[in-house]
Amino acid sequence: VLYAATTGTGGGTVGIVLARDASGTWTTSFSGPNDDGVFWGFVEFNSNLYIAWLDQTNVQSRIYQFAAGVWALDLNIITTFAEDDQEFPGEPYVFDSNLYYPYGPTAGATGFTLKRTAAGVWSQPVTATAVQPTAGLTGA
Repeated sequence: VLYAATTGTGGGTVGIVLARDASGTWTTSFSGPNDDGVFWGFVEFNSNLYIAWLDQTNVQSRIYQFAAGVWALDLNIITTFAEDDQEFPGEPYVFDSNLYYPYGPTAGATGFTLKRTAAGVWSQPVTATAVQPTAGLTGA
C-alpha cells in the first residue's frame, strides 16, 4: 500500500491521508481533525506508520500512528510538552532504534526534537535548537 497526504484549505476542505492499493485505487485512509491543518512527514517505525499534523490557526500539533489498520492519536505535542509556539514539523527519521521528529524553528520561536522509543515513550531530548528541521540528525 502506498500512502500520500493532502493539506486542509481552511475553506472547508479537510486534509486527508490517502491509501493506494495494488489495483491502483486511491481511498481515504484518515481525515484530519479540521480544515486548517497540514499533514507532514510520513515515517515507518516498528512496523507502524506515523505522520505529523500541524494546525497553526487552531493551535494543534499532533502525531498520529497507523497500527493494526487503525489511525489513532499517538502524541498531542502541545499538551504533553507545552510547546505552543507552533513550530513546523520537519522530516522524521529513525536513528539508533528510536523515532525522531524535529520541529522548527519558525519566526519568533525556537525549534525542538521529539523522540519516541520502541516502547512508545515520547520525550523531548533537544529543545531550543536553531537547526532547521530538514538539516539532519538534530536528535542524535
